[in-house]
Amino acid sequence: MILDDVSNLQWYRVPSLVLKAVNDLDVAALCYDPPRRVDLDGGLYVLPQVNVVRPRGERLAEAHRTFLDFHLVAEGMEYMGVAPRAGLRLCGYDAVHDGESLAGDLVMVPLREGQFMVVFPQDAHLPGVEGLGSTRVVKKVVVKIPVSVWQSGE
Repeated sequence: MILDDVSNLQWYRVPSLVLKAVNDLDVAALCYDPPRRVDLDGGLYVLPQVNVVRPRGERLAEAHRTFLDFHLVAEGMEYMGVAPRAGLRLCGYDAVHDGESLAGDLVMVPLREGQFMVVFPQDAHLPGVEGLGSTRVVKKVVVKIPVSVWQSGE
């Protein structure tokens, strides 16, 4: 997992295809209502989201086998529950949406406006969690990155 301010992205070994996609991303021009997927080069795609944060409750974490998630908060603040996938109990897998459902203890991490989080296949995550200082609504984009693109370094 990587968590940082988007202004520090150049300090990480991010594949050039991903760096270009994030740098060229016009967050304000994306369609959020209704959200429309935007396909990019290399199998990457962007999912604009407007989410209402919710209590942790009994919601399950998620992890992905073939994609990494690059979460970028455009407006607001949420908490993201995170944990190593190996330490959680697998409750199911949806191959169509590349989503594992996982149960177990998570650490809540604040994700603020202008920050990004990259979650890898080994990282379970639960976005949109309510917590101290979170805003009711969070506007963000999730860039889905094929594992093969990240591993290639291109």
